[in-house]
Amino acid sequence: MAGGKGSDPESKWTGVGGQLLTLLGLSGFALSQPLLAVAGENPTLFTFASVEGRHLVLFALLVALVPPLALWGVVVVARALNQRVGTAVFLVWCGLLAGAAAAQWAWTLGLDSRVGRGLVAGAVAVAFPWLSTRFSALAMWVRFTAILPALSVLLLFIASPAGGLLQGRREAVVRAGSDHPSVVLVMLDEFPTESILTSDRQIDAQRFPNLSALAADATWYRDYTSMTEFTPRSIPSLLSGKVPSQAAPLWTSVPDNLFSLLAPTHNFVVSESLTRLCGFSTCGIESDQASLGIGWILGQMNDVWQQRVGLKPHTGPNFDQFQSAALPLGDAAADTAAVDLVEEGEMTSSVIGRPKQASSFIEALDRGWREPTLGYIHLMLPHQPWRLSPSGEPLENVSPVDYQFATTVTDEWDLAMLQQAHLFQAQYADAMVGQILDSLRANGTYDDSVVVVTADHGVGFHRSVNDIRNASEANLDEIAYVPLLIKAPGQQTGRVDDSNLMGVDLLPTIADLAGVNIPWKTDGVPAGDPAIDARGTDKQFFDFDNLGLVLDRIIDFDQKKNRPSADNRLVGSVAAGDNPLLGLLGPIGGEKYLGRRVTGYRDNQAGTVKLDAGRTAVRLVGGRLNVQITDGPESGTVLLVVDGVVESMSPIQIGGRLSFFVLPEVAARGEQVDFVLVEGDDLAELSVAG
Repeated sequence: MAGGKGSDPESKWTGVGGQLLTLLGLSGFALSQPLLAVAGENPTLFTFASVEGRHLVLFALLVALVPPLALWGVVVVARALNQRVGTAVFLVWCGLLAGAAAAQWAWTLGLDSRVGRGLVAGAVAVAFPWLSTRFSALAMWVRFTAILPALSVLLLFIASPAGGLLQGRREAVVRAGSDHPSVVLVMLDEFPTESILTSDRQIDAQRFPNLSALAADATWYRDYTSMTEFTPRSIPSLLSGKVPSQAAPLWTSVPDNLFSLLAPTHNFVVSESLTRLCGFSTCGIESDQASLGIGWILGQMNDVWQQRVGLKPHTGPNFDQFQSAALPLGDAAADTAAVDLVEEGEMTSSVIGRPKQASSFIEALDRGWREPTLGYIHLMLPHQPWRLSPSGEPLENVSPVDYQFATTVTDEWDLAMLQQAHLFQAQYADAMVGQILDSLRANGTYDDSVVVVTADHGVGFHRSVNDIRNASEANLDEIAYVPLLIKAPGQQTGRVDDSNLMGVDLLPTIADLAGVNIPWKTDGVPAGDPAIDARGTDKQFFDFDNLGLVLDRIIDFDQKKNRPSADNRLVGSVAAGDNPLLGLLGPIGGEKYLGRRVTGYRDNQAGTVKLDAGRTAVRLVGGRLNVQITDGPESGTVLLVVDGVVESMSPIQIGGRLSFFVLPEVAARGEQVDFVLVEGDDLAELSVAG
């Protein structure tokens, strides 16, 4: 009698069922295991997209089960048409999955070359189907690994930091009759102290009127420093009073924090962005990221997978996700009014809209204020990409999303353009702070509350450092130092305090002002504690790797040696009545030409410029305008003349590049655009090619 159950072509091991098990196993190696491991180690993916609980379960099941089931479905259909075709399709899927798994193993072992990983993947993709049909032990082993997708899901839930997002939030019981003051904490993002300084180390009231107004009522801790460059490491430290660690930014991993401290005494109005440190049912209001959802995370995972198998180069994170668009305010006048950045030479702080997150926070404060209350918002401003003007109008082409890893952005003019875009978006962040403070004043809670405005870390524009947050002794003045303004209850007189405060002191200082005892040991102390004077000028900064996962080193530095200064900026200050671009353009002749009407240049021809994308007419938009000199000088300064008035300028960069910063209102009204070369005291036109 020939054969038996083990040789039956349609048995669960060798037939359609066996093919399903094989595809599950190979998919586990190629897809679910590596992707769910990456997702599990980066819980900020889920917190940023507002995915937790059952949505997290759905994401894991989609990654683990949908790909192998979809591939198996194609095999079943092919087998129904022709069994040999079905077998061929099955072997093709096996080869592709095995090759993808091999490419990722090669990447894990240190093979960075995309070509090298491609060769490894190709060899395994060809060899595996052949080997599996000739060695039954290999085929059987792969089928037994069909448990890997389920195991990957289980590990995501029970053994990774992201697993904490499955836990339901607790109920907070607020004691009646609490007499503690309310606390409002506005956490900005990627905002260095150096950006707000004037040359005499005061707050620039021209660019930042709302921070300046708060400083008139509050204490400005001018030499305060955050202690790490990554938000998921910084904010847990700031809100727990402990030095930065590798703990996940979740309440399950950092249970001792500002929210657990004030839960017994304060009601909550909380809007987190990249963290989930508030573990109570009353936490969480609508944010800009609430609509990202599972689809966005799947897109992030697809990018990770393609980079690991070598299908596309590593580009770093897409910072477009951090853009907080200025949505219309809802007031009919605000929706229809034309808001200018410059009005009769005066800079304005008017806004055409604000992020949904800020609006939701303000509305929740106004609607549900019950004393005492903790109002907390982590507003993703002025974090890059820097594409908003001070009024919230969009700017174009000024902030490349790869600047985080900008090994190519070393030209000083490019860096200056980026810093100008950052300063504009920082002014918009200042306007959002002003709207929150105006809301507190309007509802009568400002005077008696603890009001705190700070940021999680800074951002660098240092000429010798190509990574904006690659901490070094050269750029700690930009990365470590961030604004900290604290108004105590009843405080009406501002003061400047240059004591050596660091991030670990923020929570103890807030607790002290709120009259609450901290029941856990902190690494910091309240402002004014003698222990701060005992530090002298010694500071620390915890530097993590490029992914923000592993602590690389602790940098010891000196408060006085690394102190921020407006003189270190590439973009200078501006005075009342100045054109907003004067700080950028002053060093290349801005005071002489900017805003002036010029004539006579058409009588002289100095060369030709070429527009991008084959255009022969200038498309003027708010933001950055790039053109190329194809026939003309290799150095000098070129004016951007709009309707006869100089509205921007650019030095001639290497290779004849020109980059102009254009204000939105100039783009809106500009009709005739000319490029004019400065030749000593003479002007000459650069004609447009074509």
